[in-house]
Amino acid sequence: MRITRRSFINGQEVHIPVDENGMVSASRLREVAGVDGSRDLIRMSKDGQNIVINPDEEVFINAGDYFADMPRNIRG
Repeated sequence: MRITRRSFINGQEVHIPVDENGMVSASRLREVAGVDGSRDLIRMSKDGQNIVINPDEEVFINAGDYFADMPRNIRG
């Protein structure tokens, strides 16, 4: 049985495949979201925080989570 969680990425509804613990790798999440490696993937939390999803992370997905991709901010 395939488990998915309904979330929103860049305003579009997607069903993210997760393991039995609700986890997905950041690389798989990027693939599902269609986000290439030159952009950051951001979790937009309900309390107003924006959290960068690092490429090597395992991410817990809550049903209804919101994500967005944004250009990398390079400071120099």
